[in-house]
Amino acid sequence: MDYYTLKIGHIARRLPIVSISPKIKIASFNLLGDRELVEYIAQNIYKKIKRLDFDYLVGPEVKVVPLLHELSKLFAKQRYVICRKNIH
Repeated sequence: MDYYTLKIGHIARRLPIVSISPKIKIASFNLLGDRELVEYIAQNIYKKIKRLDFDYLVGPEVKVVPLLHELSKLFAKQRYVICRKNIH
């Protein structure tokens, strides 16, 4: 299997390259369960946008929940919104 090394700041992750169609391959990445990376990314986002005035943090789908959860703690927001493709 082939891998891609993702580097974000001082953190590196080895991501598997997976096929999503006969002609397209991507490096598979998931924040779920990676507390170190989530906290690092959240701290950096917080530093960049802490002066913005906003009511809610909003993200797409479930995979971003750990990041929004960490950001909600940093910004002292009680709620955040996850947009879903479908509701069953």
